[in-house]
Amino acid sequence: MSARLSYTEERIRSATSTDVVLGSLLERHAAQRPGEVFATFEDGTAWTRAQCLDAARSAADVLRRSGVRPGDRVGLLMGNGPGFLRAWWGTALLGAVTFPVNTAFRGEPLTRALRLARPRVVVADPGLVERLPDSAVPHLDPDELLGGDPVAPGGRTELWDDQFLLLTSGTTGPSKLVRVSHLYPYVAYSSILAGQRFGPDDVFLVDLPLFHMAALGYLYSCLVSGSRVHVRSRPALDRYWEVLGAHDITGCVLISSMVPMLMSQPARPAEREHRMRFMLAAPVPGDVEGFKRRFRIPTLLTSWGSTEMSAAVIGEAVPGVASGFCGTVRPGYEVRVVDEHDQDVPTGAVGEGVVRASRPFVMSSGYFADDAATGRAWRHGWFHSGDLLRADEHGSLHFVERAGDAIRRRGENVSAFEVEQAVLGFPGVAEAAAVAVPSDTGVDHEIKVWVVPGGGAGPDWAKLLEHCLEELPHFMVPRYFQAAPELPKSPTAKIQKYLLRERGNSTDTWDSVAHGLVVTRRGLERTR
Repeated sequence: MSARLSYTEERIRSATSTDVVLGSLLERHAAQRPGEVFATFEDGTAWTRAQCLDAARSAADVLRRSGVRPGDRVGLLMGNGPGFLRAWWGTALLGAVTFPVNTAFRGEPLTRALRLARPRVVVADPGLVERLPDSAVPHLDPDELLGGDPVAPGGRTELWDDQFLLLTSGTTGPSKLVRVSHLYPYVAYSSILAGQRFGPDDVFLVDLPLFHMAALGYLYSCLVSGSRVHVRSRPALDRYWEVLGAHDITGCVLISSMVPMLMSQPARPAEREHRMRFMLAAPVPGDVEGFKRRFRIPTLLTSWGSTEMSAAVIGEAVPGVASGFCGTVRPGYEVRVVDEHDQDVPTGAVGEGVVRASRPFVMSSGYFADDAATGRAWRHGWFHSGDLLRADEHGSLHFVERAGDAIRRRGENVSAFEVEQAVLGFPGVAEAAAVAVPSDTGVDHEIKVWVVPGGGAGPDWAKLLEHCLEELPHFMVPRYFQAAPELPKSPTAKIQKYLLRERGNSTDTWDSVAHGLVVTRRGLERTR
């Protein structure tokens, strides 16, 4: 890895709460550069650094009057925008914990998430309030956070205190809540910007959902680096380069199928009329040289990580890197590739990636209110990622596949367990097994559910699809269904999903898209 991608152990060791805690960063910038714009939004709104602090303090006052105290959780069921930043920062000033919820959640996944986190209050966009279960905690409209007094809330937050609880996909069960400290994004994300010499003349594009760590981490890191952010509700892939040029973007993140979608578009001048300095893409483009040359990208980074550990591996994607390339281990982290007994595998062999950090709270300290799951994942002093990796002779790591039962779809990790629970709630389903199958784009997966009927001719697949859409976020709704008289099982009665994945699709597979039923963020669209 080149020297400009590195940061030193000294940066990690010397970090203090004053350097790291979000409230301290807001106060410092408001005092030093009050009139300088920090954040711009797609509706044309712009916040100076002084206005950022005022917004945070006003929100903190309203939340405090709503009963929020240090250590409490504040749920955010909100899209990207000024309201999200206001609620997050106000929560942080109080020493409370921000609990962002995927805005696509509904039904049992949403109910379970709220039951697990036990937030004191939920700040919810008006259009999403109706999804909250009847038993949900009190909720606030984002505009209500405008009505507080912009006074300092008092108290002290330390770098080891939790800043976020983030939902992660369960590989063998329901989603869990990952504890994320204030120190975590300082080491994980601001060090990446520091490695690229990101500063006051730079602008980072935040268009991934703010309920994901990457978006939160890079927005926070711009407070550390003194740079600016432009916040959008979602990626505008049909005019991506025009957005970059119009807002002077110099850094951004591409995930999942965003790269092939950009590559598939007709060439146009805007692709090269920008001042981008670096992009981070995960996974790397199939043709790194062609991507960089076409879009005039000087530096293309990639990484490997998870919500529990952040990006423990990072690398520069240069022409010739193999598919699955992730980079090398970053200072401050240790990564091993091990077998089922936690013994190192030989170079070139495939094993599970396990991780630990050189300082406490650089990684997550575990799952909230789930000691059993924490013990399983952090056994023997190492976090077990569930990802299969291999190391090459140069020390670079390559992602092979997911060892557990999560499915990567549309940039989201999907819990097969939660999909199966929704399918099992439909009449006429006796057993269900959700597996990943290749997508049309060659990136991420589609979801297929094998169903053992509970009698009769089996379910009406179209009605089962509609049922799943009522119970699940759009990105978790299966595309494919197939009936089977029984599911392959081990001697201990566990479903052998690898055998189902090997079967793939056939003429007996029901494809919703082929039947003119397409699930989107807006709901079910009929194409014929």
